[in-house]
Amino acid sequence: MQKRVKLEWARGAGAALLLVAALGSVGCTPPTAPVEQAQVSPGTAAPGSLATEAPAAGTQTFATVTRVIDGDTLDLSTGVRVRLIGIDTPERGDCGYAEAAALLTELVAGREVSVTNPAEVEDTDSYGRLLAHIGVPGVTGATVDVGHEIVARGLAVPRYNSTDGYALHPFEADYAAAAATATPFTCGTRGGVAAAGQWSCVFDPTYDQNWHNDAWCTNGAEGHRPTLREWDSHVTEAELMESAAEYARTLNAG
Repeated sequence: MQKRVKLEWARGAGAALLLVAALGSVGCTPPTAPVEQAQVSPGTAAPGSLATEAPAAGTQTFATVTRVIDGDTLDLSTGVRVRLIGIDTPERGDCGYAEAAALLTELVAGREVSVTNPAEVEDTDSYGRLLAHIGVPGVTGATVDVGHEIVARGLAVPRYNSTDGYALHPFEADYAAAAATATPFTCGTRGGVAAAGQWSCVFDPTYDQNWHNDAWCTNGAEGHRPTLREWDSHVTEAELMESAAEYARTLNAG
């Protein structure tokens, strides 16, 4: 069972939850809010609740990821919220927070994934989130464990395992080995080398009632918050991110 609280922020009761694709993991001064939201199918349980579709202990099921909350938490089409087992990504406001969430988004957003609830691990944490390993198809067709990938890229550390008082989980040794060879992410650089590259934008609400600046754009070495769709008096997340994607394409085109 995991102890750390990860608070989800929302703009308000009328906020639409719409899917955003945030490509790549990049490094710079981290933004401070969730980066991925998406429509949850009608009739599913509220995110965070454990619907009857939650897999039984020791079983594997499949579902589509509808929303990424942060670097180690996501929502499924079944209405279940999942906390990845055995890893810990940076907290809101910490270096790497947005990058870890962007990487998880890249790996799983909108995709059908395998959901494995090991018998060795408690079914849920104290916040009602299903504790599970999430798998995605790799380029060779083999399943890639998402937690392992995030650790290997230096954006998570192994935690909540048998070394700190929790149950031994099936990938514990693999995560430890990945962490031993990973280069920890640092803001503005990756492995001590400037990480300038392609621009991309993520949804990063400021909660300042100015919906036009709720995107954070970065190329890994620098980042900024553009003002988008100034002509529009009411901007939805989907509209904002459509404009943000076009803005990033313009920057990348030179």
